[in-house]
Amino acid sequence: MKEITVITKDRAGVLADVSEALGKNGINIDSISLETSENKTAVVHIFTKQTVEAQKILASTGFKVVDSHVLLVRMQDKPGELARVSKLLTDAGVGIRDIYMLDKQKNEKILALKTSGNAKAKKAIADYLA
Repeated sequence: MKEITVITKDRAGVLADVSEALGKNGINIDSISLETSENKTAVVHIFTKQTVEAQKILASTGFKVVDSHVLLVRMQDKPGELARVSKLLTDAGVGIRDIYMLDKQKNEKILALKTSGNAKAKKAIADYLA
């Protein structure tokens, strides 16, 4: 799956500007997260079914936009499950660069993972891929 990442100067209204640009153009956001850093940078992670259109809209609005491939991982919501997945990746020589939860329903979580090697990761955690 592709994720869109917007990198911009941290300021009040960044999230409003990003979401308004997409909303005005009929782009539905499936999942979004925002993080800021002490060096005044804001990073917005966006998942949408309209990735290409969203990228064009945000770039035309003046945002720096990059896309990346992430793995969607489905796991049971129980203690130690994330450790199991992490260990499988570690044993395969794959590092986790970014991780966050996209959804939680009943006893299951869906996580987005950026890794140092998606091909190796897919083999290592095949049973967990959503």
